[in-house]
Amino acid sequence: LTWSETQEVSAIVAKVYWSDTRTATILRAELDGSAQETLPIEGLARPQGLFVDALNQRLYWADGLGARIHRSDLDGNGVQELLNASHGLLYPTSVSVDVGAQLLYWSDTAALR
Repeated sequence: LTWSETQEVSAIVAKVYWSDTRTATILRAELDGSAQETLPIEGLARPQGLFVDALNQRLYWADGLGARIHRSDLDGNGVQELLNASHGLLYPTSVSVDVGAQLLYWSDTAALR
């Protein structure tokens, strides 16, 4: 994981997720490290700040270089762009979700928010 900036472990879904900024990919594996796979997500620039919503079976991430925040199903399918530069994003680096309140939080290092 030399090039990984973010790891997210979910015991509920029994997976570990991480981003590889060198290859601009998001990967996952079983908790013991077996069955590693790259999620089929295209167009990533610098994925980071992963968040696993185990209750709703969603994966969220920030894409700093792309100035976007996305979510998908936990297998990487069903990608949806939630926010982008037109919403004021400059360089988002982390994401968190209050699942109960249905609120999305993020940090943007360029905007110092």
